[in-house]
Amino acid sequence: MHPHSALRQLLDAATSDEPVQLDVWTARRMVRRYVWLLRRLEPAGVTLTLVGRLPPVHIRAGINEIGLADEQRRNSHEDSAALIHELRVSAAATGLAERVGRKLVATPRGRWLCSRPIGLWWHLARSLPAESAHPLSYEAGLALLGLVASGSKRGLAARLAELLDALGWVKDDGAAPTTWDAVDAALETHRVLRLMGCLQPISEGAVEVARPTADGERFARAALRMLCNVG
Repeated sequence: MHPHSALRQLLDAATSDEPVQLDVWTARRMVRRYVWLLRRLEPAGVTLTLVGRLPPVHIRAGINEIGLADEQRRNSHEDSAALIHELRVSAAATGLAERVGRKLVATPRGRWLCSRPIGLWWHLARSLPAESAHPLSYEAGLALLGLVASGSKRGLAARLAELLDALGWVKDDGAAPTTWDAVDAALETHRVLRLMGCLQPISEGAVEVARPTADGERFARAALRMLCNVG
């Protein structure tokens, strides 16, 4: 089988001709974390700390106001400040916020989409798969979208590692990619999916895996359809 056949088959199975149905309540629930940050940046932005992070007052507000305290309890290996950092990085990577000097400000697009949850939902779908400095970021993000859209019942990281291995990616030491390598390759795409509630964390021993939520399947299908210019 050609190295790209497994990925192509996955993407074909994950997409359909049926239109993606989205109501304002679902969109609002899924983008609420991005909306929270964009509103914190009004009207003139937030001055970051010397190391480029949001000040503690905003971190505390985020923990209490957008459900990160519950996520921290489910994922005890991460702290809440790191989760707020993920949101800040993702907003910048998707064109919703930008750094101007010491300040983090909402972009004109971010300000416009802040009060338009359906538009923001589609904007985030259009931003995927997100690329990074990793050489396989696009392919890994695309594969992750396919797995989520197909409602994979196995741990996504393990399936993703298998797909990257099938694509011929090996590490510098010649070893096959691990689950952690796979998630790192798809990090920017994974970050958006996680922040939007597209992934349901499931703890299996020392390895953190996840399965798609129903919202996640819909969102990933929308992202893939936009890539294919379908609908």
